[in-house]
Amino acid sequence: KFWILDSVDWFFSNVERFVEADFVPTEEDCIMARVRTTGMVQTEFDQPNLESKHEWDKTIHWRVIDVGGQRNERKKWMHFFDDVKAILYVVNLAGYNMVLFEDDQQNRM
Repeated sequence: KFWILDSVDWFFSNVERFVEADFVPTEEDCIMARVRTTGMVQTEFDQPNLESKHEWDKTIHWRVIDVGGQRNERKKWMHFFDDVKAILYVVNLAGYNMVLFEDDQQNRM
């Protein structure tokens, strides 16, 4: 069994560029790549708060937590819902006619 990404055509059309000795990935290369998330990946960054009139509130601190979507990863999600201000749920709309990676009888949606 193997899994082909939706972006396989794009990768095949760029393969000559990828094998060049001085290859440096572009932003598009990074966007088109996919790595299955296992466990939890946390990224933190600060953003200027342009609406603040107070010195103590000039920065918004963001903590983004990416949790794996595979069925065996979902039970870990509940541990991340304490003190949450927003949830961004991202889904691949091309998955409507595909089956799960871990269960070939279950639709991805």
